[in-house]
Amino acid sequence: ARGEAANVLSPGTHASTYGGNPLACAAGVAVATYIAENDVLDNVRERGEQLSEGLASIGEKYPSILGGVRGWGLLKGVEVKEDAGCTAGELVGDAMKEGLLLVPAGPNVVRFVPPLV
Repeated sequence: ARGEAANVLSPGTHASTYGGNPLACAAGVAVATYIAENDVLDNVRERGEQLSEGLASIGEKYPSILGGVRGWGLLKGVEVKEDAGCTAGELVGDAMKEGLLLVPAGPNVVRFVPPLV
């Protein structure tokens, strides 16, 4: 923030954990500008559809273990069925042993959050 916008609040009149940080605000504006100018969200939608299709295909291969795929963009979750014989955490642990980084989301959902590349 610069000029008049930076001088709206005098020191000590407003405080919060994430407030009043001009560098963080400038970084946020730069990121939002880059996203808008480089069709980043279109890529997220396309990769998200690709991820959903791939996860659904894996679910079809293992229907006794995996249920539905849910999520938005590149944040997806796959249900681990109650009678699968394992929890989401156990499945995530086994995946990690194979070099795949996943995250459990409660006892019956495995979260897939790939990098945006």
